[in-house]
Amino acid sequence: MGAATPGTLVGRLTAGVALVGALAFLTQALVLHLWLQPVLDELGHETAAHAATIATALAAAAPPDRPALARRLSGDRVQVGVAPPWAPGGDEPGRDGPADAGAPRPAVPALVEPGGNAALDGIRRELQRRLGPDAQVHRGPGPAGARTLLVGMTVDGQRWWLEFHDRLPRPVLFETLLAWLAVLSALVFGALLLSARYVARPIRRLADEIARQRAPLAPIAEHGRGSEELRSLAASFNSLVRVAEAGRQTRQNLLAGLSHDLRTPLARLRLRAETQCEPAVADALVADLGSLERIVDQFLAYVQLERAEAVGRAAPLARSVEDVVRRHVEHGDPVEARIAPIDWPVADLAVQRLVGNLVDNALAYGRAPVRVELVEHEGGALLRVLDHGHGMSAAEFELARQPFVRLSPARSGQGHCGLGLAIAAEIVRQWGGELRLAPAGATTGIEATIPRR
Repeated sequence: MGAATPGTLVGRLTAGVALVGALAFLTQALVLHLWLQPVLDELGHETAAHAATIATALAAAAPPDRPALARRLSGDRVQVGVAPPWAPGGDEPGRDGPADAGAPRPAVPALVEPGGNAALDGIRRELQRRLGPDAQVHRGPGPAGARTLLVGMTVDGQRWWLEFHDRLPRPVLFETLLAWLAVLSALVFGALLLSARYVARPIRRLADEIARQRAPLAPIAEHGRGSEELRSLAASFNSLVRVAEAGRQTRQNLLAGLSHDLRTPLARLRLRAETQCEPAVADALVADLGSLERIVDQFLAYVQLERAEAVGRAAPLARSVEDVVRRHVEHGDPVEARIAPIDWPVADLAVQRLVGNLVDNALAYGRAPVRVELVEHEGGALLRVLDHGHGMSAAEFELARQPFVRLSPARSGQGHCGLGLAIAAEIVRQWGGELRLAPAGATTGIEATIPRR
C-alpha cells in the first residue's frame, strides 16, 4: 500500500484517525474531571471538617490535658500529636514510647502547592478557610505511603499535626486515563489498519490496472462492490479511453488511407519518368519520387506502431539486424557492423524499422562511416548505431524523439518527415527497453536496450 506519507491517502487517513483519537482522549479527560471533581470537593470538606473538629476539641481542653486528649482522638484512621511524624525523636502519637533517635527517618514530605493535586487543593483551601491561613498540608510519609495526608495547624500558638491514613483518593484519574489511552491507541491503530485495507486497496488496485495499460488503452472493469467515488473514477477513465480510441482510430484511418492511396499514383509517376522523360529529368523525378515513397513508408510504419509486435514474423535478432546492414551496404552506404550471434526471436519487421531508422538518421545527420553494434547486455541485448558526427545534446535528443519534429528543416526535401526517432523510441518502449544517447567518445550516436522477451 506504500508508505504513509502526508500526501498519500493512507497518510491522510492516519492523520484523521489520530485527530479523532486525540479529541476522544481530551473529551474523556474532561468528562472524568467533571465527574470526579464533586467527589474530590466532598473529600476536602470532610477532611477539613474532621481537622476543624479536632482543632476545636484541642482548643477547648486545658493545655496540660491536650496530650491525653490527642491520644484519645487518635485511632486507626488518624493520629494526633505535637511533633510531626517525620521529626527525629519526635513524639509520634499512637505508638508505644518515643521513637528510636538512631533509627532512620523518612525525608520531610513536600508541601502541597496549589495546582499540584485536585483533592489536596480542595483540602488546603477548606482548611485555610476553617483554621486560618497558616494551615499546611503534606503528603505522607506514613503507613499508607502516598495516600497518607499530614495536616499542620496552630492551637493557642502551639503547632499540632494530624496524620490521616488512607485519606487521599487513589490516582483514579491518572490510572483511568492511562488505561483509556492504551485502549484508544489499540482502537486507533486497528481502525487505521482496517481503513487502509478497506479504502486504499481498491484505489491501489485501480491504479495498478491503469498503470498496466499500454497503447491502445482499454476500458477497465467498473467493480460493482467499489465505492461510489471509485465507480465514478473508473467511469470517467473509460469515457476518456473511448474518446482517445475514437481519435486514434480516426488518425489511423486518415494516415493509412492517405498512405495507401498515394502508392498507386507514385508508381505511375515513376514508370512515366523512367519511360517518357529525358535521362537527366528522369533521374531528378525518380529521386523526388523516392523521397515521397520514403515519407509514405514512414507514415505506414507510424500507423502500425501500436501493434509493432504483431507486424512481421519472429526471427533471430542478429539476423534481422544483419539484413538491414546488408541492404545498406548493397545500396552503397558506408555502413559497417559488429553483431554478436544473438538468436532469440523478435518480430523482424519491428527490428528492421528500428535499425533502419537509426541508420538513416546517422547517415542523414551524422558523418560516415556508420557502425552498427549488437552485443549482449544485462540478460538482453544492446544495439548501438554510431557515427563520427558532432552528435546532439540531451535537449535536442528529447525534441527529436517527438513525432513530426525535424532538427534540420533542410532535410525535409530528402524524404525526412520527423518520424524516424519517434518510431524507434516507440518500438523500444513497447519492448520494455530504453532509447538513449550513446556515451560520448570518439564516436557519437544512439543506443537501445532490448530486454529478452
